[in-house]
Amino acid sequence: MTKKKPMCPKCSSRNLAKFVYGLVRRDTKSDGLIKDEKIIRGGCSREWNSPDWRCNDCDRRWNEDKKMKTFMSELGKICPECDSQSIAWIFWGYPGDMDWYLKAIDDKEIAGGGCLVTDHDPKWECNDCFHRWGVRDDD
Repeated sequence: MTKKKPMCPKCSSRNLAKFVYGLVRRDTKSDGLIKDEKIIRGGCSREWNSPDWRCNDCDRRWNEDKKMKTFMSELGKICPECDSQSIAWIFWGYPGDMDWYLKAIDDKEIAGGGCLVTDHDPKWECNDCFHRWGVRDDD
């Protein structure tokens, strides 16, 4: 049984190129796949957020490692909705230093959560899609 090639999460295209990491042996087959944009040399090392695929139609790049995405979103490193790495910690309660608070909001380091604090408030907010997730720590 052949594994079905994934679809682009942005445009649903199946015209994709697979990233290959490590040393790619130079031969006519690999050179042809690179030329035809079926594979892309990803470099020698791979990071947690290195892409697995690139859409040849819309240029979207993404990673399929769902366990790592879940882990990194729980740490507040990536948004579980849009994969953005621009994440702000949500500040709950009334700030003691209003100058610091406003500067941190302008710098997108924090997002204002409000003064009413409950037992089920989210911990992070995505600066790109404004999705909120996580569980606020008790201070």
